[in-house]
Amino acid sequence: MNGSLRTGNKSILAHVITEGIDCPEVINLHDTSSCLIIDGQALMVALGKPENAQTFGDLAETYVSTVMKSGANYQRIDTVFDRYREETIKGTTRTRRT
Repeated sequence: MNGSLRTGNKSILAHVITEGIDCPEVINLHDTSSCLIIDGQALMVALGKPENAQTFGDLAETYVSTVMKSGANYQRIDTVFDRYREETIKGTTRTRRT
């Protein structure tokens, strides 16, 4: 009513994305349609600060090598990071909380 965005239920996202799609029980990694999608922020948190990393370049090399090793058997690798713009639900939530 006031023009602000409304939050939703994120837990149903997987169901909504896969609705009407037959998901195989086993994924053939050598299939030409295989793809690995990585949550970029989750990977950064999981890696932490590598012991030998002295620069951002060192961190980037560790990140890229981890991504490439994880996706070695896939035809495509996508890494996704969240961006929170002011006009999004997350931005509206921040505005409301401050």
